[in-house]
Amino acid sequence: MAAHVFSLTDGTTTVTLDESNGFIVTGFVLDAPEVTTREVAQENVDGAELPGVAYRNVTRTLDLLLKGASTSALQTLARSIDALLVSAHRRQRTGKGPRVYVQIQLDSEASTWRSEILTGRLRMSDEALQQWIGKKVEAQLFITTRFYWEGPETELQLSANGQSAATGGRSVDNASNNWVQIASSQVGGVLPTPVKLTLTNNSGGSVTYRNLFLAVNAFSDAANFSHTIAGGAYSSYSFTNTGSTQWTLASSLLQDTQGRWFRLLVRFSGWSGTDIYIKPTLRDGSGLVPLWEGDEVKLGTSGTYFVDLGALPLPVGGYQTAWGQMVLFWSVRATGSATIQVDRIQLTPLDSYRWLVQRGLAIANGGAITDDNIEGITHAGGSPIYSPKTGPLFVFPGVLQRIYVLQDTGSASATGTSFSVRAYIRERRLSV
Repeated sequence: MAAHVFSLTDGTTTVTLDESNGFIVTGFVLDAPEVTTREVAQENVDGAELPGVAYRNVTRTLDLLLKGASTSALQTLARSIDALLVSAHRRQRTGKGPRVYVQIQLDSEASTWRSEILTGRLRMSDEALQQWIGKKVEAQLFITTRFYWEGPETELQLSANGQSAATGGRSVDNASNNWVQIASSQVGGVLPTPVKLTLTNNSGGSVTYRNLFLAVNAFSDAANFSHTIAGGAYSSYSFTNTGSTQWTLASSLLQDTQGRWFRLLVRFSGWSGTDIYIKPTLRDGSGLVPLWEGDEVKLGTSGTYFVDLGALPLPVGGYQTAWGQMVLFWSVRATGSATIQVDRIQLTPLDSYRWLVQRGLAIANGGAITDDNIEGITHAGGSPIYSPKTGPLFVFPGVLQRIYVLQDTGSASATGTSFSVRAYIRERRLSV
């Protein structure tokens, strides 16, 4: 046990539980988390599905021996642990202040792994008063932690269109080359992990990024998936009161998507007319039979920016690798005559999805936006000018995957603007 190193820390104060600091860890159980399940059974059908599988936080016990040069030194040791536990409780109550972690470095590893402490207590043994005189007291530290362990923060090697895998940043544009790729060996551990992204403006001038759309494709053949339906030049559609248009979704595309959900992000080059509404539909390969219908979306102020037409299943029939083609159809209606100009349609994967909205201020050339999903902080130059509208962005262990980056300014969306993208993670495990 002496070869393993345990510690408690809030990032500023660290209590190392080793003999040189007055602690000896005599026992620790490396518990894996228990699982909560919710069964869904059909009447007169054997067995059940378990769609509600979730890991539970873990209560862990460290058996300790406290040793001091004096009885007051024993009190100091106990209080050093109590102070960090109080800090952990404060974090849970208020959501403010530093997180407190239990850390372990096994003798077989060079890295230290951590798990956030949510609550805990230090219990002296029943013989503590008798042991006190000898300046050695047995104790147990009970802590409830997150269900996972995190490794050290590391930067991922990213590749991009025409750029080999490396750290230090890969450049993406705001057109079809708006992705970075992560090799299957880059994300270790066993659990999905939040990713910290830094997006550095390398467009050559200041840009007021109004909306940032970030998405991960991990399970839809990321290396070959064609995420852009229309792009490169806009198409104009004119109609009076009602109209429609459609795009064929090839069988090869649907064999990649395999029944997963995608957001339909559309960049319009402008429109004219009043009260224009668009409703997306998925139809069979002939374009005749409606298979799925989305909600109707009203277009706002005309401009060149992305409009979210909602999420759709591709294809409708669920998971399978041999689907035939389908048709993406949308109906449009307006008050009188109208014209819409479609510049780009992106099928945005939802293995993980992140939408950030800017509160104000431009990002200078060379300035960076940091979306730290590990710590739950999004900022630009230390200022919280971006507001997340969705949960954190995750990447997945052991699979080749891509992260897509789109942006607009709320009134424009230049394809020539670009970012240098860097990504960092802490690998997650269920047990060390």
